[in-house]
Amino acid sequence: MSRKHALIVGTATHQDVSYPTLPSVRADIHFLGQVLEMPAVGGYEKCSRVEDSPKAAVKQAVEGFLSAREPDELVVVYLSGHGAYDREDGQLYFVTTDTEAGRERQTALEAAFVIDQLEKCAARRKVLLLDCCFSGSAVQGFRSKGAPATAAPPVVEAGGVHVITASQHWEKAFTTDADQPSQFTRAIVEGLHSGRADLDGDGQISANDLFRHLSRDLQKAPDGRRQTPTQSTLSVTGDPMQLQHITTLQPRQEAEAHRGAGLRASWLDEHRLEHRRYSSFHAAAHAAGETLLLDEHFRCHPDIVGIANRHCYGGRLTVLTDPRSLRRIDGVDAVQWPDVTGTARRGHNGSWLNQDEADRVHLSVERLLKRLPHGSTVGVVTPFRAQKDLIAGRWQHEPRVRVGTVHTFQGGQQDVILLSLVASDRMRPSAVNWLSREVNLWNVAITRARSHLIVFGDRDFWSVRPGMPHALLDAAEAKGGLPSHGVHPEHSDEDVGDRLQYLLTDEIPGILIDRNAVVDGYPYDFDVRHGSKSVRIRLDHGASTGAEAARHLRLALGRTALLPNGVRVPAWQVWDGRTERMVGRLDN
Repeated sequence: MSRKHALIVGTATHQDVSYPTLPSVRADIHFLGQVLEMPAVGGYEKCSRVEDSPKAAVKQAVEGFLSAREPDELVVVYLSGHGAYDREDGQLYFVTTDTEAGRERQTALEAAFVIDQLEKCAARRKVLLLDCCFSGSAVQGFRSKGAPATAAPPVVEAGGVHVITASQHWEKAFTTDADQPSQFTRAIVEGLHSGRADLDGDGQISANDLFRHLSRDLQKAPDGRRQTPTQSTLSVTGDPMQLQHITTLQPRQEAEAHRGAGLRASWLDEHRLEHRRYSSFHAAAHAAGETLLLDEHFRCHPDIVGIANRHCYGGRLTVLTDPRSLRRIDGVDAVQWPDVTGTARRGHNGSWLNQDEADRVHLSVERLLKRLPHGSTVGVVTPFRAQKDLIAGRWQHEPRVRVGTVHTFQGGQQDVILLSLVASDRMRPSAVNWLSREVNLWNVAITRARSHLIVFGDRDFWSVRPGMPHALLDAAEAKGGLPSHGVHPEHSDEDVGDRLQYLLTDEIPGILIDRNAVVDGYPYDFDVRHGSKSVRIRLDHGASTGAEAARHLRLALGRTALLPNGVRVPAWQVWDGRTERMVGRLDN
């Protein structure tokens, strides 16, 4: 049995003659329903169709259709017809057969009702397609679906729902001949039927695939009939790698609250709503079905955030920090590990401290305050409260220095972070294991440092133990720097590099070339020197399959701009033998 269902709603005729007839709406319903029901194309169950019906009937159909859905189903709701916007209440209304102009609030179907029903729907995958607009007038024989041009548009949003609309608010959503669907619906039907909407070639057409196809198709419309589709969706934006919330609620208290509210623990767990175990991020991410990682990083030196990127984010971050904006000490590595062979012992509050590390931290802070540029700040971070108390007293009257546990620094940043690990052979194994495996804690601690991260610990102790402290030690000992994304850019295509090296050496006698170099934490393909001039080259092999070309170009240009005298060279220029830009840089 298919797990895909669609409700197709269209209104072509109206009792109130203020709304022009839209004969193409019937074609919209026919052709879209047909392609969705084709076993080899859409594979949907028989689509539910609601044509030329009054408000009450449409409302009943929407509510009944969505309430019958199951969590593992895909739901599509499509509406075609006139849209009206009420300025006073800020609501969008769908015009039905019995809607009266000027009384839309009382007689038209509220978009808010449709959105509310979609959000309540149990299906986790929901798509809303709106073939209507909010300005209407006859244009060269083509009618538009919408209200008068003076109406200002609302923003249509729905939690957990992917919304695709036919046009921007200032554009018309054009109909066509009576026996043909509108421009928007025609593009949907043709994209699905031909498979051209499967832009990433994975055999499936996602909502994002469909939107990108619609955008490209509708751009080809003749002047005077162009429209720009829009999309929106619930974006759950957050970072699950930050510290978890702290709660004082006891398991017994939570269980009693569950029983008092008549809620099953299994249901709360399924929906990520248990207070002690989950945060609001987990609940929202589960409801939406996907999350958006803010994957462009601009705060930390590449060598610092590179540690978190490799070990916490799986290399998904794009690092774009400009090292020239950082307050730092020239010639000093971004990540350092001063070896301190100290002894961990219990403090008065039962927490752990290490006097030798504290003494070394004090000495480093004094030196940093003398050497750092004016206005720089220093943070001392430690996982243990007793160590924090041991260090904090010394610096309580120094405004440039902040001392605390990792939780103290969440949401903040310092130019330099000194990280005291405390642990030694005297520490209980359970405490060491906790320290090693708390990835979220280390991610926050590491990424508070903008310019320098200085880790104090026993090198021999941590070198034989897995976990993030070991990763920090490896990063500090990687003298040449590590690419922030784990591999060298475009490393897979050596042929292009070999050809570029041949072209440059043939073009410029006496040129010196180093390949796969790193500067300020950023890898690049060629360091080219001729006399006193130098150029740093990044090869650009183009966007990968499925990637957005515009975003790829923006990031490629941004990465190149971070290189002193950097040049982006598209691979096609190399194959075409073009070296003018590089030679020109060296000549000038």
